Amino acid sequence: MKKLFSLILVLSFIFTSFNSTCAFANNDEIPLEEYASQLSALTKQYGIDSIGGTSEDTETNPSEISLNRIIVKTNDNQPLANDCGAIAKVEGYDGLHIMQYTSEESTNQAYEYFSKLSNVEFVEFDFFFEIIEPELEQETETFECDKEFLSWGSTTVCSNKAIACAKSLAENAPEIIVAVIDTGIDYTHSFFKDRMVDSKVDLIENDGDPYDDHYGGHGTHVAGIVVDNTAENVKVSAYKTINSRGGGYYSVTCTAIDLAVKNDVDVINMSLSWENTEDCYNMFEESLQKAVENNVAVVVAAGNQYSDASTRCPASNNNVITVAATDENNEPASFSNYGNCVDVAAPGFSINSTMPENKQATKNGTSMASPFVAAAVALVKTVNQNYTPDEIKTIVKETAFVPENWNEAYGIGILNLENIVSRLSVSTPILSFNPNNDVVITISSSDALVYYTTDGSNPVVGVSKIYDDPINTTSAVKIKAVAYEQGKAPSDIASLNIKWSKNIDIRYKGRKTVNSSYDIVKYTCSNEEIVSFDGKQIKGESIGEASVTIFYETGQRVTYNVTVDFAPFQWFHEIIYKLFGVLLWSL
Repeated sequence: MKKLFSLILVLSFIFTSFNSTCAFANNDEIPLEEYASQLSALTKQYGIDSIGGTSEDTETNPSEISLNRIIVKTNDNQPLANDCGAIAKVEGYDGLHIMQYTSEESTNQAYEYFSKLSNVEFVEFDFFFEIIEPELEQETETFECDKEFLSWGSTTVCSNKAIACAKSLAENAPEIIVAVIDTGIDYTHSFFKDRMVDSKVDLIENDGDPYDDHYGGHGTHVAGIVVDNTAENVKVSAYKTINSRGGGYYSVTCTAIDLAVKNDVDVINMSLSWENTEDCYNMFEESLQKAVENNVAVVVAAGNQYSDASTRCPASNNNVITVAATDENNEPASFSNYGNCVDVAAPGFSINSTMPENKQATKNGTSMASPFVAAAVALVKTVNQNYTPDEIKTIVKETAFVPENWNEAYGIGILNLENIVSRLSVSTPILSFNPNNDVVITISSSDALVYYTTDGSNPVVGVSKIYDDPINTTSAVKIKAVAYEQGKAPSDIASLNIKWSKNIDIRYKGRKTVNSSYDIVKYTCSNEEIVSFDGKQIKGESIGEASVTIFYETGQRVTYNVTVDFAPFQWFHEIIYKLFGVLLWSL
């Protein structure tokens, strides 16, 4: 009996183990991070340098070099029964199989074989591409941040309005992360202090350190533009997919999008492109779809070939915001791509921004225009994280500034953050007096809260006092109010003076009329020998300084600090006064 029981236990264990093994083979997939690391190692081992070409080789176009690598997508994560003699492969995540071969012939044969299998969703070639920049306008120099913004572009797109909007939200402003899929970022740069989130994603060296070692500091320059045009709640995160010479791999770029989405970023900026030689880039389309489904907006550069952007990917994709470049005259930059797939334009000529080793430099390119729009998307996400990528694209396009004689081949117009803020904002509250001379605040939205101050300081959402009853003005100096509604930007600040002062100059025996729509209740003069007031006009009676305080029926009070002096035509009066201390009568 004991032997029978033991046999049953052994068989039960074997059966359970077998089922577990089958379940693992059929259903389990490796973590995305492990897959990304394996892919990085494979592309490094069988990269462009190892197959006879380099991006520095003027005789060779890297995009024409065969990597002898294909991407196979199946409907499960089981290892391929026949890998067609692949010398290396990465598989086990999302049905993807990255297959490395030794020759073009064997690669093409494998492509044809996998294309015919019923469980294969798609097969495509992996490839190498390079970021292409117009010439540098200015060499790098030591970084100095002695101006409000690093470049003229920030003023053109009205970034000050966006930053003020985000700051007024105070603790209601969520942390927004912009993933910069690029050459990495010099995270030691002083400009990025407290403005970075470490992704630990380096798919070039596979060492978890996405430091920017690109000869042109491309990723650092792009990230600096994002930071320069956003408030402190916006952080940048480096996803290093481009090597030090400006080259990257298609499969790696797609994987970086997946990693960024998994890391819960809010915006992705891709200042890169490759030649659009295929009808569809399946792996990229699927990665982009994951971003859309997770509410991650993707902003991309149109490209710098002065050609139709539809010949470039990802610029030609409908699910991204494609950005052309403009110059300081609000005209399309001479190098910028154009076409029906371009959504909007932004400054991309002579743009100053950060560079590695705590430096700065001026660069040209749609690569520089794209992060301006990424910053705008970060603002929209700051106001309402529930906006979908398609809704955000609509907001950006419908609020664009359209110069006279604008060429719509470069997008609907030029990015304008002031218009975006206005589009997203609550209506400005109205301040008025009630019959008791208290201040009443009215707003158009019943769902909005009004925050106010009485000392003249700017109200802050979530911090300042909430309006619920009329405000007694006895101790008030200047009332300021801002309206805020969840999911919208704060309104413009409305203000009403309660107690204020003005400095005025009056000539001897001259008069100045006091204009007011409110009735005057009373007034006081600090020295009636110098100035007098008849209920309408202040008169200079003698030489000197004095004040007149006027009280209105509303409870408001204004103090005029008056300086009485001689007019130029009273030169004789002035001489007599200085010599003898006598004031002659004057008109």
